[in-house]
Amino acid sequence: MKIYEMIFQKGLDERISIFCESNSISSRRYFIQLMREEIDLELKNFKDSRVDGSSSDMLFLFEEIYKESHFHLDVMEDFFIEKGIAKFCENVFLGVEERKVFRVEE
Repeated sequence: MKIYEMIFQKGLDERISIFCESNSISSRRYFIQLMREEIDLELKNFKDSRVDGSSSDMLFLFEEIYKESHFHLDVMEDFFIEKGIAKFCENVFLGVEERKVFRVEE
């Protein structure tokens, strides 16, 4: 059986992926929406975990990273939904990889 790993590579060592049973326009659109929600949740969790008096510089940096991640998705979204792959740069891209799953009968 084949499944598809949808990948959002956000940098050198940051990657988010999910597995879908199809590689279709609707599944790729769904993946983009999930990535947007994940980015929003990361910012919310960071804000919620801040201790009073913690650095506003860290919050500013995290908000800039948040905006950059949404910008990357904005730039790549249409091409990814249509083609199943989109590249912002070497370390920031969206892609789909086919995986095989084997069932072993006991």
